[in-house]
Parts: sequence; C-alpha cells; structure tokens
Amino acid sequence: MYKVEIYEDEYGDSELKDWLRELKRRKNHGIKEARIVLNQIHYCIERIKWEGTYVPGQIAKHIVDDIWELRPDKYRVMFFQVKEGRFILLNHFRKETQKTPPKQIRKAIQLRDDWNKRNH
Repeated sequence: MYKVEIYEDEYGDSELKDWLRELKRRKNHGIKEARIVLNQIHYCIERIKWEGTYVPGQIAKHIVDDIWELRPDKYRVMFFQVKEGRFILLNHFRKETQKTPPKQIRKAIQLRDDWNKRNH
C-alpha cells in the first residue's frame, strides 16, 4: 500500500488543502456538488493508495516525467511519486479543455522541485 500526502510549502500552506477544506465546508452545508466531488477525489486517492499508478486511465493519467494527474470528474489533481512508495498531491484545477494546460504542468513541476529540494 502506498502513502499519499499533500504538498505544503515551507510555511505549511497548501492551496490543495485549502480547496479540500472549502469543499468539505460546502458539503457540510448541504451542497450536493461538493459532496460528489469530494467522494470522487477520495475514491481516486484510495485507488492509487492500493494500486499506485497501475490504475485505469479514468483514475490517473501520466502527464510528463514523473508528474501524473488524478481525474475526479471535472477536476484534476496533479501529483508525483516519491521513490519511497509515497505520492505527493501538488495542485488542482478545473478541467476546461481536452489537454492539460501547460501552466498547470509548470506549476506542478515547480511544486515537485520545491518539495524535493526541502525533503532530500
């Protein structure tokens, strides 16, 4: 089984954690879409915990180098695998086009590089 963590910057901040907290808050206020998205995110995370990147393409897709994306519904969560059998979730965005926006790929690479610099 793999371990999944969420990227935090050097100050402990994380856009992804903030977004997940906001989804949870909205879910707790009865907003159906937030509940559905959270459930889909949790499902995708559970699949990579058990199967790594050997999940079907509907769950996770390789993007570039060691950067992958989780694919819950209309959203994407970028991540990479650390050699010790861990996955680090980096950033998220709402899918609006067929291709992953280069800006989001660059952001994921920047966050990965920052994480590697501070953790190796």
